[in-house]
Amino acid sequence: MTDLRFKRTERNIQQAFMELLKTTSFEDISITRLIDKAMITRPTFYDHYANLAELAETMISHYLVPFKRIFAQAHDTKYQQISPVQFYQKVSPEIAKALIDQRDEYDLIRAISLGTHNFDYQLKDIVLKFLQPFYTNSPSKLAVYLYPNILLAELDYVLNEQRVPTFEELRITLQGMLNSVAGNR
Repeated sequence: MTDLRFKRTERNIQQAFMELLKTTSFEDISITRLIDKAMITRPTFYDHYANLAELAETMISHYLVPFKRIFAQAHDTKYQQISPVQFYQKVSPEIAKALIDQRDEYDLIRAISLGTHNFDYQLKDIVLKFLQPFYTNSPSKLAVYLYPNILLAELDYVLNEQRVPTFEELRITLQGMLNSVAGNR
């Protein structure tokens, strides 16, 4: 019984936190406002979290789970011998579905500033670890920085447009960017 109550209270704290994020920046949320919203006592909050940053880190970790799962599945042998293009085509729809299903929540979570513990930084780290085999033979270390940032740009696109760009759209956009950098119009 105690275990169920603890879990229910934890879920209630997390829901109250997400509700507050809809109207208040993370920096402006206080424990007092959170416990009032969650209808709990201060000691109860501290039974679950040491502070608001720990709660925010827990929520960020929760919203990273689908990405960790997608990339972990991609480590299966069926993905070992594919190109980055094939990988993109296989995982983009899964990533988009996770994002589209919880668009508002991802927007709230991504707005939390926790330095290297924020959502985008941690997602970039997950992507870097997974994509390592794709760019280890790359002639440029710049690829190490570009791949994850392209994925994060796609994340923004999916959240705003509610769809995955086709590979052709991505190719044309990147080619246009290359032409622009080269001074071609």
